[in-house]
Amino acid sequence: MKNLKRISVLLIAGMILVAGLAHAAAREKLKMVFSPDHDFVMDASIAIEKGFFNQLGLDLDYVTVKGGSPVIIATLPQKDINGVFLASPTALTAIDKGIDLVQISGIGNRTFDYVVLKDSPVKSLKDLNGKTIANTPKPAGPWLALKYDLDKFNVKAKVVEMRTGGDRFSALLTGHVDACLSSPQAQALYGDEIRIVHSSTMSKYIWNSCGWWIKREFLKAHPEAARRFVKGLAMARKLINENPDEAVNIFSKYGKIRNKRFKKPFVLAQFDNPPVIYAYGLGKVNEILQQYGLMNKKINVSDIVDNRFSIVINHSY
Repeated sequence: MKNLKRISVLLIAGMILVAGLAHAAAREKLKMVFSPDHDFVMDASIAIEKGFFNQLGLDLDYVTVKGGSPVIIATLPQKDINGVFLASPTALTAIDKGIDLVQISGIGNRTFDYVVLKDSPVKSLKDLNGKTIANTPKPAGPWLALKYDLDKFNVKAKVVEMRTGGDRFSALLTGHVDACLSSPQAQALYGDEIRIVHSSTMSKYIWNSCGWWIKREFLKAHPEAARRFVKGLAMARKLINENPDEAVNIFSKYGKIRNKRFKKPFVLAQFDNPPVIYAYGLGKVNEILQQYGLMNKKINVSDIVDNRFSIVINHSY
């Protein structure tokens, strides 16, 4: 009888061990490049903070880089990097250079806004003719958005490329530039000291088509990792919609921002939930890049989006 009990205990222990090993084996791993101090990726930061990825069986590792699009692109050839958050012009440029990326999720809706100091005589983009604007480096989304509008409205402004928002606002506040690219956190921090004078006319295509990209080879081998990642983003976006104050607090932690310094309410980015990929917008951005001679080859957008994880919008909007 004792032997039977021992055997039963051993069998149960063995079953638990096997189940545990099976559970461990079922987990997926993913290494992404993104900067959690950007509010438009706060869904990923929140999913990390709340343990959503872990709950879904995804071990997410991430690399933070500073310096804008050129620095981010330089990390992508590394074999241990599986994916990245990129603005659509940057992603298309990387694909054009031979980095095989597929978009698995977009982010949502917002505009690229440019601000001046409150007492500036500048009232609109046309008033920036002959002035200096601080913007992101080529080929980031804001860079392309501003170039497009300057050409569209025939405004001859000097554009200075600066890699960080801190540098751009330092230049604005010290009078070295007349205007600069803004952000919701900057508008909350500076309040009435600054005001928006221009919102990009191409935002609905350039902004909406930004998103999360995975290397094609990794995606073929690990589609479940991508599915769990997008699911984690969706869980975080639900929290953002239902508990915006908590979302801002978590973002402030990752972005190292002191909420008490806000002079105006922080305006959250509008995330699509369920997640969406704006394939039509990607196509428009592709056309603009071709127009400026920034692409060596024409990219078929349908080849660089995956409809298994997000809703894909192919029609005009």
